[in-house]
Amino acid sequence: MDAKVQRKRSPGRPVGEGSDVRERLLKAARTTFLRDDYDRVTIRRIAEEAESNSAMIHYYFGSKEGLYKAMVADVIEPFFLRVEALGRTEKPEGFGELFDLHSRVMAENPEFPPLVVKTLGLGAGPARDYMMELLPGRLRALFVRMIDRQKALGQVATDIDPTMLGFSFMSLAAMPFVMHPAIEEMFGGPLKGELLERFIAHNTLLFEHGCRPSSSV
Repeated sequence: MDAKVQRKRSPGRPVGEGSDVRERLLKAARTTFLRDDYDRVTIRRIAEEAESNSAMIHYYFGSKEGLYKAMVADVIEPFFLRVEALGRTEKPEGFGELFDLHSRVMAENPEFPPLVVKTLGLGAGPARDYMMELLPGRLRALFVRMIDRQKALGQVATDIDPTMLGFSFMSLAAMPFVMHPAIEEMFGGPLKGELLERFIAHNTLLFEHGCRPSSSV
């Protein structure tokens, strides 16, 4: 057979792409989904934003839905794993670690909180369903297990509702990152550095004091 005749290439990564293409696609997905509703965003549009092509999205993620889930997991999965670990810890500073972890993850990914709010505001669709599964679903279960553990250790009052406490945590911890333009205007800069440390310490103090059994307050 003539050596110049090309052999049929086996399935694999499309040619002509650099090793950073997956990260570019994840970044482009965050940017694109934040700009527009999930249903209006196309694979081609994400690929163009990433200076790539649609074949790479199919190669790495399978579909637009797969890319969306990977984009969310890329930010939130380390947080879930750490919260899961906190649920097993015997250390009393669980709230401090939780606020510290959440705040730093959000500060490092400032585009993520607005994307969460935007997605949850959708009437239906795979993006909203996945976000609901993660936040009200999986996060609530992790938080409840952590609080039950802290109750058993005598760090949290037994009459506190873990579900309501989780709701309070998310409201208090997430709001400044969702409204970061207003926060930056109020404090003259982003929620980072010394301001972030103050924010974490303040919220930790509120929760630790408010959740203690009455005999230890």
